[in-house]
Amino acid sequence: MLKKSVIALMAAVMVMALVSTAGAHPLVEEYEGQVDEMDVMDLQMDRDMGEDYLVLDVRTPEERSEGYIPDTVYTNFGTLFFNIEEYVEDQDEMFVVSCQSGARSLIAAKLLQDMGYENVINLEGGFLAWEDAGYEVEHPEE
Repeated sequence: MLKKSVIALMAAVMVMALVSTAGAHPLVEEYEGQVDEMDVMDLQMDRDMGEDYLVLDVRTPEERSEGYIPDTVYTNFGTLFFNIEEYVEDQDEMFVVSCQSGARSLIAAKLLQDMGYENVINLEGGFLAWEDAGYEVEHPEE
């Protein structure tokens, strides 16, 4: 429990640092290569073939309100580490984490690995890559 609390606190601090700095956060460079990644084309191809990954969208509410990848589950980055068990009951389950550009989700995936979730995958490029690829985007109901 203490480890989970420490990681959640670290995540909250990182959110503030990511928001307040321009450019890439140093942790993104540090964590690259330490987390499995999937590009949006592979995710769409797997979905087309019937693969049903849990995809957690960890963007801000404002980002999500602009559109989101269909069939994703929303949880804010800052609360993800406190409520991960609501979404992933088995630490061996494979799931994907996505954010706006792939930076926050990379950090989230690494921290989730540190919490014991070994099969977490970062969606490389995040929502922006999905949108740029021309895949379907859903919008919140008005």
